[in-house]
Amino acid sequence: VPICLYLMKEEKINLQRRAEIGNALVRYTDGHARKVDENAKRKPLFNFTNEYEEALYAKMANVSASEILVKYPFYQIYYTRGEIYEEMRDYTRAFGMYSKAHQWNPFSPKPILKLLEALKFDSRAADLLRLSIWYLQVTYSTHNISAALRYAGYALYLDGKFKEAYAFYYQSIVYHEGPAPARFNEEITSVLTALKKEEPYELSRSQIKKLFAYTKEKPFPSEIVFDTIRPLIIDHYSKGRYVDVLRYATHYVIFRPNDDKIVRILKASKLKLD
Repeated sequence: VPICLYLMKEEKINLQRRAEIGNALVRYTDGHARKVDENAKRKPLFNFTNEYEEALYAKMANVSASEILVKYPFYQIYYTRGEIYEEMRDYTRAFGMYSKAHQWNPFSPKPILKLLEALKFDSRAADLLRLSIWYLQVTYSTHNISAALRYAGYALYLDGKFKEAYAFYYQSIVYHEGPAPARFNEEITSVLTALKKEEPYELSRSQIKKLFAYTKEKPFPSEIVFDTIRPLIIDHYSKGRYVDVLRYATHYVIFRPNDDKIVRILKASKLKLD
């Protein structure tokens, strides 16, 4: 399995050959999935790939991830096969593979982004909103949070909820770093045109809260993810893993700047790495 997975990713190999290897591995993986499912003591099963995903599951489900975790690389196999289908421009089958990858690992941003882009292209507003809100609930990085807000904003625009769409786009700008994403200016202009506004306008946090007071979908990051990464930051720092501290804490302090302990840990970790 590891060799087949490696060959599927090897761009020097002919695309058709990579597809054949992928087909064989997917057939084997589908059969293995049925056997794993039959023998499972607890369902559903997941194939998480890092400590954050396991910790987030434990936080959300209030049960150890070890009870539902499988080590066989279901997620990576289906995702990689999806990439090959996409490279071959077989987008329907690519979507199916990305969906399987997402089922095995619902926290990974890679298949989520692929699915969101497909749903956006097909103008499937309800599905796009549902998945983008899920994305917003399970990610901690500013880049991913901004992307989730942007996709949700587009879904609301498709649904004719222009004020709500603008609020999501507005929040996505707050968390975005660097140049504007592709088509962003075109999308926000369409929302403003629908609102009969000539230029962007400011929104306070209280205005946004009032706008979404009676809806489940709100344009704010999840507190659960930051509750999840806080102990990971502390644990990594205590073990001298300063690069891992930075991976989490750099984003954490943006959303929780008043957490003095984590701010001190982040500063100390940067000094250790200098």
